[in-house]
Amino acid sequence: MAFVAQRKGNLAEAERLLQNFHDLCSYFSDEGDVELEEAEIELANVLLESKQYSRAELKCQKLLSKLQASIIVSNTMKASGGGGGSSSKGGQGSIRELGVSGTMLEAPPPPLESIGSLKSVAMTAAFHCRLRAEAALNLQLAAIGEAQHLFDEVRQRVGEALEIYTELDGADSLGAAACYHLLASCHCLSNHNLEEEDQEEEDEEDEDQVDDAKASERMLERALNIRTSRLGDGHPETLQSKRLLATVRNVI
Repeated sequence: MAFVAQRKGNLAEAERLLQNFHDLCSYFSDEGDVELEEAEIELANVLLESKQYSRAELKCQKLLSKLQASIIVSNTMKASGGGGGSSSKGGQGSIRELGVSGTMLEAPPPPLESIGSLKSVAMTAAFHCRLRAEAALNLQLAAIGEAQHLFDEVRQRVGEALEIYTELDGADSLGAAACYHLLASCHCLSNHNLEEEDQEEEDEEDEDQVDDAKASERMLERALNIRTSRLGDGHPETLQSKRLLATVRNVI
């Protein structure tokens, strides 16, 4: 319902519904639960859309700090081998808690030596999930920075997110596409700001503007290709990249 309200432009209702969902998740789930983190990220997105930049930034920063702390803990656990084995029954309980699918647990219990590797796989999956959440939060903060014309911060945040997405999912992933799109958008806005601030040395500015527009065009073409192949021609994110690409090509 929150997503429907958001798409209809009823951001106040979307915020209310997401806050209620967040409160329920907080009551019934442990801190660090994936659904709780996703609710907080989506709530920050709604706050951004409604131009509540300070609240959105504060929520993202708070969640990012928690995520980074949990990633450090996960790294420490991985380095120490995840804590050793236990009995077969106890081992299965630990695997279930770490999120291994139930179908695996319906099979006969694996040998004790296999349980350690299964725990390691589950811990790695959880660690990667948190890294992706960190990347998503960096993109949220970048979008907030773009709205406030903090372009250096935008480039830094997007660079951090792109590094994570590229390492985990590849340079042609949807996460990477979001980074390419946001970087191109940042180039366009920063050039527009410079143009408004200083109307002198027009020839030199025109050349720089064309160079940046070409760089933006390359990034947008890459984002558009990824989004078209993964999401289809009519998806809102694909259309978003198409519109910005058309705008950039008018400058070249």
